[in-house]
Amino acid sequence: MGAYLGFSSVKECESFLRNRHMWFARAVAKRFPPAEHRRVVDVGGYTGHTAQALKKVGYRVVVTIDPEGERSPGVALRKRRFLVQDAQGFDLVVGFRPCGASQKIIRAGKYRPVALLPCCCSKIWPPIVVRGKTIWPYPISGITKFFHTCGVKFSRVGPVFMTRKRGDA
Repeated sequence: MGAYLGFSSVKECESFLRNRHMWFARAVAKRFPPAEHRRVVDVGGYTGHTAQALKKVGYRVVVTIDPEGERSPGVALRKRRFLVQDAQGFDLVVGFRPCGASQKIIRAGKYRPVALLPCCCSKIWPPIVVRGKTIWPYPISGITKFFHTCGVKFSRVGPVFMTRKRGDA
């Protein structure tokens, strides 16, 4: 029937939209276990919802880097733009719709494991309407091409791009 934000059905897509931050955190934890990736940076985590979900699934140290970010209990906030070299201070780099920082997160994938649900801020693609809710898709082919251009290997879990774990060939 077609793909909906990388999911195979409208029902699966709706479930994701209702519980998106926790869904993302669980998908990240499944791929990158918290016991092995203690220090996580949440790039562009404006409201802190993703950081809180990451804490709930077991990540011990979560830092949000966002120039317009809001304080979130138990999460350190650095109000500035993410730089690729920031990745070196963390075990894992995540971005849940990191407004304008997707390319930097992908580049950081050369140094650290990455989980990215890309931002739709460009809104250059036509919207999809799912049960009355307008969704702006992101250009998957462009993101895939950028991963390849940067020489970063990845796989996809629904709409999330994830690099290989440390030690994977």
